[in-house]
Amino acid sequence: MAEITDDAVWMPPDVAPLVGKEAVRSFYQGLFAQVELEGHLSPENQELHIFGDWAVFRGVVVGSVRPRGGGEPAVLSNKVVNVLRRDADGSWKHVWDIWNSMPPPETTP
Repeated sequence: MAEITDDAVWMPPDVAPLVGKEAVRSFYQGLFAQVELEGHLSPENQELHIFGDWAVFRGVVVGSVRPRGGGEPAVLSNKVVNVLRRDADGSWKHVWDIWNSMPPPETTP
């Protein structure tokens, strides 16, 4: 969680915004207790803009979500926008993250 600011705000789909690092931590602890995520950024759908000590990233995350209790994995396909801020030590930290799902990529026969 070192890469997240204390004043972070996460806006996942279908839940109220998560305000603060501890709310984000709790969200992920609950999520990872239920599922295993495997995902990566889709290389053809990325964009990064840096404005001084602020950066905006747009991309698509694809992969799978597997229930820990068993069952078939679901397709992970999310659009994301992340806003980062350069910390006093020069590192970049996530301040605001928002994402939502999109239809899985089409496969060609």
